[in-house]
Amino acid sequence: MSGIDISPEIIQLGQQRLTTCGLDSSLILVGDVNYLKEIPSASLDGLLSFNVLAYLTDEEELTFYQEASRIVKPGGYLVVTHSNRLFDMFSLNQYTISFFKYHLIGDRSRDNTGN
Repeated sequence: MSGIDISPEIIQLGQQRLTTCGLDSSLILVGDVNYLKEIPSASLDGLLSFNVLAYLTDEEELTFYQEASRIVKPGGYLVVTHSNRLFDMFSLNQYTISFFKYHLIGDRSRDNTGN
């Protein structure tokens, strides 16, 4: 079992939690969709992706599905949850403020990640 996230801060928090629980902190690391290319073919029993795809470009999403198809064993599981930008408006997560600025106030000087 392992995990990746593009946010170094999230990975650091996760690694601290794993260490606190007496688990191997190297189970999670910073990476993006291209990390999937490093995983051997048909080597995973399952792949979980929670609320990630809405934040990928079309090219990254294509890469995700191509690599998922390649790395999940036949008969394995791909579990994907998919929110959208409206979900960000109601979920009060890190994207909520940028959603309101971009879509409701009209401040398009920042992209949807708050930059």
